[in-house]
Amino acid sequence: MLTAVSSGQLDGSFSCTNYWPSEVDLAILESALFGFNDLTQAYRVWYELGMIDLFREAYTEHNCYYLGPSFEGITLGGIDLMMNAPVYNLEDMRKLKVRGGALTSKVLGPLGVSTVYIPAQEMYTAAATGVIDATVYGSYVLNDEMGFAEVFKYYLTPSWNAPWCSCWFVNNDSFGALPEDLQMIVESAYYATNHYTCPILNQQRNVESIENLKAAGVTFTQLDDESWKALIASAMDVLDEEGAKSPRCAAAVEMIKQVKRDAGLLD
Repeated sequence: MLTAVSSGQLDGSFSCTNYWPSEVDLAILESALFGFNDLTQAYRVWYELGMIDLFREAYTEHNCYYLGPSFEGITLGGIDLMMNAPVYNLEDMRKLKVRGGALTSKVLGPLGVSTVYIPAQEMYTAAATGVIDATVYGSYVLNDEMGFAEVFKYYLTPSWNAPWCSCWFVNNDSFGALPEDLQMIVESAYYATNHYTCPILNQQRNVESIENLKAAGVTFTQLDDESWKALIASAMDVLDEEGAKSPRCAAAVEMIKQVKRDAGLLD
């Protein structure tokens, strides 16, 4: 998609930068695991501290204009853990076989939690047959729609990454060819979608999905503070690896860490 928009085959796209880690140095940082724990943190990192400027600089190198992140409507709830036994601390988590991707493995591995990767379409069967005990996957909405309440009866809160950020970007030449008033309309449409439509629709769907999960017998649990901080510290170690890629990445990682420190979640 990046190549198609960059070359002008497409005028624009809605996608995720983390699909292109070999092309965009900041790719993993758009939705880093434990990068944001709520919308307030996300807004501060992107718009107050200036993450959006770093991404616009990176996309310019590919003849694209990065309109901005999309705090996705259906996944704003985050990247969450559902399991077949209650989890209140890391010791509980270490007893489980957790389905997770590469980043999840990098964060949980040093803490002694075993992970295995299983494609999304196979997770339900893997849980039903005891291949896995838990999965790090999607939000309240996605987990509800996947029917996971039938195989996982416990749901860990808060979300590990909320909101999940995708993005809107356009071809630089196509955008530059528009008169100023039409450029403003494109920018305004992006802002309206990201700041109003997505959060409002998402919150409505989250409420409905949480009620669905509870009605299906799912119990919500919460990590203790010590375990939560240990997860965040491990995630920040992973981010440090990304920060070493370039000065731009280092600046982005520091923005995320600053918000975590200000929230008392990181020393």
